[in-house]
Amino acid sequence: MVLVKIEDLVKRFGTLSAVDHVSLDIRDGEFFTLLGPSGCGKTTLLRCIAGFWKQDNGHIWFDDELIDNIPAHKRETGMVFQNYAVFPHLNVYDNIAYGLKARRLNSTEIKERVRRALELVRLSGLDRRIPSQLSGGQQQRVALARSLVIEPRVLLMDEPLSNLDAKLRVEMRNDIRKLQNELKITTIYVTHDQEEALTISDRLAVMNMGKVEQIDNPIGIYQNPRSKYVAGFIGQTNFVEGEIRSFDKASSTAIVDVGGFEIDAPLPELVTDKHVILAVRPEKLKIVEDSSQPPARNELLGKVESVSFLGSVAEYQIKPEGRESTILVRVHEPKPDQLKRQGDRVKIHVENEAVMIYPEDSRVS
Repeated sequence: MVLVKIEDLVKRFGTLSAVDHVSLDIRDGEFFTLLGPSGCGKTTLLRCIAGFWKQDNGHIWFDDELIDNIPAHKRETGMVFQNYAVFPHLNVYDNIAYGLKARRLNSTEIKERVRRALELVRLSGLDRRIPSQLSGGQQQRVALARSLVIEPRVLLMDEPLSNLDAKLRVEMRNDIRKLQNELKITTIYVTHDQEEALTISDRLAVMNMGKVEQIDNPIGIYQNPRSKYVAGFIGQTNFVEGEIRSFDKASSTAIVDVGGFEIDAPLPELVTDKHVILAVRPEKLKIVEDSSQPPARNELLGKVESVSFLGSVAEYQIKPEGRESTILVRVHEPKPDQLKRQGDRVKIHVENEAVMIYPEDSRVS
């Protein structure tokens, strides 16, 4: 069941369309993430859903209720901000109870709800402390508890972990996901961190310049990016310009010339010109041990420019023959006696299913 429906939403600031004709269906109980770089429109979209900003066009629905003209405080949403937004003069208990008191609940129910919220976010026993006596992670837990205690229909989270250190970010995102699973609350989460988005989401929308580039689950976004932008933003990707030499309609595959080497790869319908961009993930490339033989199809010859040993992974920057730029090859669980060295001549192999082809107008940046 769709809980939040966003229909052709537009939000402008002057002549700039911060949100540009966005449509989304977010399911009941889903953890849905808006992912993209700064300035892509994700926070603007979240604030429109919250009711802080009024959209210029389009509609927002909660179930079958149109909420375009419902003020923020009546939308039954909970909001967790990047900067915690806890009241510095109130202790933990009063911070969490603030929304309940505003709703004029009786003191017995307030106490019980705050107690449960403190347990949920693992802050029991800290209810009399003030924010200055708490760590950043604890303050964010207070902000989360304050949003959950009002039992919102939709939980909105705007970069809630960006002010925390790396270790605490991982701990908090795991706690947030666990809580969301336990409470089954529909959550819309904003982040620029791709790893965070892939780890925490049921589905995500990748945004770029106010538009949604792709909506899918994390595996679909990573393995089947529909545009060069998504392929480049999510994870690391090698991009190489090429030219289609032949095309087999029956198998929807193409032979692409890449600097004198031939790559056989699936060709999407959206690609109609012979000049294309090939993309492949570093972990999908393999170093072939025997580099003495001429390269076969889907093989490149090159020279190792640099080697980075990272324990469970070895990364190679390899410069293919006849090209100026290098490509990244990532080898998992490398054997010490098989590590390549700078200057080694190597052969690289790629399976055709691992190659993604995009139109030339998504040229390499």
